[in-house]
Amino acid sequence: KEIERIFTTCDNMQSGNNDMRSSFFIMPSLLRMLYGTGIRIGEALSLLNEDINLEEEYFILRDTKNGKDRIVPFSTSLAEVLKDYVVHRNRLPVKISDTTPFFITLKGRACDRDSIYRRFCKILIQANIPKDRIRLHDLRHTFCVHSLQKLTAHGENPYAVLPLLMTYMGHRTVQATSQYIHLSAESFPA
Repeated sequence: KEIERIFTTCDNMQSGNNDMRSSFFIMPSLLRMLYGTGIRIGEALSLLNEDINLEEEYFILRDTKNGKDRIVPFSTSLAEVLKDYVVHRNRLPVKISDTTPFFITLKGRACDRDSIYRRFCKILIQANIPKDRIRLHDLRHTFCVHSLQKLTAHGENPYAVLPLLMTYMGHRTVQATSQYIHLSAESFPA
């Protein structure tokens, strides 16, 4: 329910002075990307246009936290959200090329992580969620937990799934992935 409130608030944000600030412009698609793929905020903000294939629904993360590149598939619904973002982004009066960051400011520059954090805090406040209750990085944790829950609901063995989830998340060890799901032990009592 909190995720739904975050998205609803994000989709309904309005600027106080009727302009189209970057954070208003990108937050709906950026937050859905973080929640829908489990990537880190730094990974999302470092994506270039050439790294994203919206038709085949994957992107390439380069030189990630663990020093490796990885291919991350995503859902058709996220692809539609990102395509909509691209339509609006491409209307900006800036030059956009394959090497332009995917998420850009209205002046065509890479988005600032601190601005994203500040806007996320404002979204939480507007959604009536205490800002000390959820961090932006928690969208990654939530993705991991929800993925494991879906897979086990379909009869998959959690121990067989963890190495796959580990690879997808870009972790070096299963233990690192297990730390992301420790809070959901009540969902997996066995």
